[in-house]
Amino acid sequence: MRFIKSDYQKIAGAFILLLTVIVFLNKGLAQQSTPKEIIKAKLKNHYKAIESHDFDNVRPYYADKLTYYYGNQNVSRDRDLPISFKRYWNDVVKEEKHEIDWNSMQYENDKEGNHIVRFTFKYSFKLRKPKKEEEKNQWKTYNHKAELHFDKNYQIYYVKRRF
Repeated sequence: MRFIKSDYQKIAGAFILLLTVIVFLNKGLAQQSTPKEIIKAKLKNHYKAIESHDFDNVRPYYADKLTYYYGNQNVSRDRDLPISFKRYWNDVVKEEKHEIDWNSMQYENDKEGNHIVRFTFKYSFKLRKPKKEEEKNQWKTYNHKAELHFDKNYQIYYVKRRF
């Protein structure tokens, strides 16, 4: 009888351990999947995509139509954005980095369930065609403020640089 009781104790112990692991994993997943955390991940990956200088990597982060994009209204993702990005990459910068100050990030939802985020970031770049020889491989860095709006599907439909 002692042998059977020991087996039950092992099974009960394993069951309790399994439940603990499940609760821990679910708690971790729930914390990672809050809208704010999803937006943070989207922002990080969005800027990495831009830094790749490949519009195919950038395209999935934008909605089909953008209501506002750096002063322009009713911008088409597939018609207008490739031209804008490629011109910038081919004519202005050969390399760029975006460092978001996560402590500055402000997040909110609007009445329609869209996600609005404001933050500051450090933008660094190397000019493709510098005017001076000493600027050829030199990083230039500026601090910027941005406001982006994401729709319910976490796609960007509004981009504004804030001063």
